[in-house]
Amino acid sequence: MKQMFIAVSLLLAVGVGCAEGQDRQSADGTKLFGARTLKDGTEKTERIELPNGEKYFDVTILPDGTVKGRGR
Repeated sequence: MKQMFIAVSLLLAVGVGCAEGQDRQSADGTKLFGARTLKDGTEKTERIELPNGEKYFDVTILPDGTVKGRGR
């Protein structure tokens, strides 16, 4: 779960301002697929793949900081 928060932090750092879903890869090997920001400030990512093989799907970060997602 700690790694998911790291991935979510990366999403916030690189995904802000994206109108369309974009694929990104960080220096540590974390991959973000379909990262985008909605008009209301909600951050959405279709899939996050961590270097250790963990995968999270449909990750949503609400404007109040609440993180929702499913995976592994």
